[in-house]
Amino acid sequence: MRTYIQTNTTTQTQQQTNKSLFFIVGSRLSKDGNDNPENELGMLEFIHNLVETMDKWAGSICELDIMYQLEQVHFLLDEMVMNGYIVETNKMNVLRPLDLMERESQKAESMYR
Repeated sequence: MRTYIQTNTTTQTQQQTNKSLFFIVGSRLSKDGNDNPENELGMLEFIHNLVETMDKWAGSICELDIMYQLEQVHFLLDEMVMNGYIVETNKMNVLRPLDLMERESQKAESMYR
């Protein structure tokens, strides 16, 4: 796992490489541009938690899982983040709605066979 932090006058970008996937999280610097009000370690922990949750959901996550199931990935991310704030970090609470949607879609598919 590699981590990069890049800062310019208005934003700070944190990038983490994990399992050949790149995750980038950006945040704004304070008004004077001297420091970042966001906790850098917290943002890296969020990326790590996101990857672990996606691993639990898809087995071993790869870019094809993200490409072909983009709607579920967006839903998973929406369960974790709301209005730019992290609201849920518990993997089971994040994955429960996805599991329920998957079960219901399987029921619907079996009805029409």
